[in-house]
Amino acid sequence: MSKRVCFSGNNQSISEIESYYNDTEQSLRMFFSTISPSYMIRFFSYTPCQISIELKERLEELDQTACLSVLSSIEAAFRIDYLQRTYLRTRDKLSVDLRHLHALNGSRASLDDILDIWRNNFPSLKSIISELKSAFNLRHWIAHGRYWKPKFGRKYDYQTIYTLALNIFSQITFVS
Repeated sequence: MSKRVCFSGNNQSISEIESYYNDTEQSLRMFFSTISPSYMIRFFSYTPCQISIELKERLEELDQTACLSVLSSIEAAFRIDYLQRTYLRTRDKLSVDLRHLHALNGSRASLDDILDIWRNNFPSLKSIISELKSAFNLRHWIAHGRYWKPKFGRKYDYQTIYTLALNIFSQITFVS
């Protein structure tokens, strides 16, 4: 039997990530505006177009790092639930299937396998889990340095990922 994972409690909720995103976005917009106390020094030799371009770049980076945080939060929720169901030995079919996976892979089970078990046990979640699996391609791309041109099949941004997270957390009851 594998060792139990000791939970850190440091995983972020999507509401914490949303607050951080909103605060940072507002801060960036203020920093790049003429009302910022450091505006004249920071942007001394910039043209208005250069300032606008740099703000856009910073906001795009914030968008991607916030997407990474939200997707990481979703993954943490599924992994904690997976381990809790294993440790608590609950008897519902989902938990039994997850325990079987744990017997094979321990705490190192792939997220895809965990999501597949959820999808198989709750056919009504098929669409949202498929959407989530596609969104994890974005996380993979960001986490691995963004060195290739991604082919996601759709455009992902913070609002899209945040809305997906809200849908997941409203439709799925995790063991806590």
